[in-house]
Amino acid sequence: GLNMPAKSVVFVSARKFDGGGRRWLRSGEYIQMSGRAGRRGLDDKGIAILMLDARMEPQIAREMIKGAPDTLVSEFRLSYNMLLNLYKLRQASDDREPEALMGASFRQFQLERSLPSLEAKADALALRVKDFVVPHGEDDARSYLAGLTRLTQLQAQLRRVVNQPKTISKFLVLGRLVRVLPEEGGRPEGYPLPRFGSISDGEVAAAAA
Repeated sequence: GLNMPAKSVVFVSARKFDGGGRRWLRSGEYIQMSGRAGRRGLDDKGIAILMLDARMEPQIAREMIKGAPDTLVSEFRLSYNMLLNLYKLRQASDDREPEALMGASFRQFQLERSLPSLEAKADALALRVKDFVVPHGEDDARSYLAGLTRLTQLQAQLRRVVNQPKTISKFLVLGRLVRVLPEEGGRPEGYPLPRFGSISDGEVAAAAA
């Protein structure tokens, strides 16, 4: 990269667009960018200027400036292409073996570090499964699940038949109340539905055709 030392860093906004909307900078992002202020070996301090374009609550400012940095998560993935290159470049020493590479990776270190907590969680889940008792027996639970699955399938088939133009056209007449259901997953409370105009007889006939 370029060696461009800076004594000051200016944030023209405390918000950023993350693909879905604008949000406040996280602590790790602020630390990473403000940490570029000050030339290594030349300056004993750096200046970070934060320009606010909206009201910021004290708690948000405290978490941004003094919060913990983002947790590092390894994105290391052992692919087939990497394995082929390792075997191609393999020498007498075993430092290029896939096992040695995995063992020396940061991902393996994170997995080994999280192993005790994962084992404790697995033991706790095993105890919960051991103590779990089906109230009316497992056969009744299986029968209920099969019936519930079949009911869901029949409801889906019924919706497909009802939504066909030849079936629904006779219900789309002037003066009839039509209930518009939200998409799967629902809508937030109070979400306005689109406005619909009146449907003419000609449009109903065209839909039926």
